[in-house]
Amino acid sequence: MLKNKKESTQSLFMLTNTFIILLLMVISFYFLLNCSANRERQFANAEQAEIAHREELKALTRGREIWFDPDTGTNGRSCESCHPKGEMTRAKSYPRYKHILRTMATLSMTHNFAVVNESKGKPWELGSYDANALVLYVMSLANGKPIQMAWPQKYRDEWINRGRIAFADTNFGNNSQSCESCHLKGGKKKNFVNSKVIPNLKGIAATYPKYSIEQGKVITLEQQVNYCLENYLDGLPLPLDDVTIVAFCCYLTSLSEGKKIAVARLN
Repeated sequence: MLKNKKESTQSLFMLTNTFIILLLMVISFYFLLNCSANRERQFANAEQAEIAHREELKALTRGREIWFDPDTGTNGRSCESCHPKGEMTRAKSYPRYKHILRTMATLSMTHNFAVVNESKGKPWELGSYDANALVLYVMSLANGKPIQMAWPQKYRDEWINRGRIAFADTNFGNNSQSCESCHLKGGKKKNFVNSKVIPNLKGIAATYPKYSIEQGKVITLEQQVNYCLENYLDGLPLPLDDVTIVAFCCYLTSLSEGKKIAVARLN
């Protein structure tokens, strides 16, 4: 009798432990699925995934060519001349306040400043293939590093707040909607619209530039903001160096702080 009772108690104990372990596994899987910075790209089919992979590698290759090209400007200096092996690029901390520009700047804006003032060349058109290719290459050098918002605190807080206000503003379009209409709680909560999952935006800044199936090209975070303004708010696109676009990117980057950069990389 005592033996059977003991065996019954042991079986119950093992069953309880098994249930707890399974529960913890489910919770861990859910956490990774919803909170990982390296979230899986969503494609309708394998063909789309292959297109994105191919186009990102092409852009990366082009970006690397630009990085080492002494003819980017007119004085024989390439990006590599000042940043050997990509050192001191600090790609993980953009947008950041540039004292020399007296404003917050994206990586694209900073590259344009450098090519004009360091290489004595012509600035790229922001959002152009070459401009985005260079940003993608520089970001790939920071793959695996956590995003760190490194600008001075007073500028950091000011610009993040600007972006937060813009995120909830219904005046950027013509349908009385804001970014927060789809991305709940300032982009921090997952949502469902017409049976479609609208993910939270934590970690999103760590994944750009990347290929957009909808736009058919490699785009920056700034361009994705514009795409949403046009297509979901029924508004007009803003210049890619506009202070509001930069503020949007500052806020979105703040949601990604500490997340590891995960863009395409050269094989």
